[in-house]
Amino acid sequence: MQIRCTYCQTMIPISRDEMLAALQQMEFHKQVFYDAHCTKCRRSNRVERRKIELLMPNWKKVIKDMQHEAEGDVKAVELTDKTQKPGKKTPGQKESISKKTDSPSGKKTKDQELIPAKKKAKIQ
Repeated sequence: MQIRCTYCQTMIPISRDEMLAALQQMEFHKQVFYDAHCTKCRRSNRVERRKIELLMPNWKKVIKDMQHEAEGDVKAVELTDKTQKPGKKTPGQKESISKKTDSPSGKKTKDQELIPAKKKAKIQ
């Protein structure tokens, strides 16, 4: 959906996701208008709820479907986390480095050698 800014006449694009969020917000707060902000002059333009609902007549069903898809994705991630072994590395996971050093050669710098272990613990 595109609307024209009433102040500077610039076309303002409103995406499908933004329209769904606007309808959900207007329903929750019992509002009649949505404020679409212009990208050029940054002023807010009123968009009637009726206009948005004409483009998305079954928006409540669409939001419910999106929530069910999101819940399914979360469950799938939880299942994969439970099935992996604790010590096993996944393909995209990097190896953890046990010693942190600032130098590229892997040796401790002079500053690291001079700091006692007790002060290191306080710093970290």
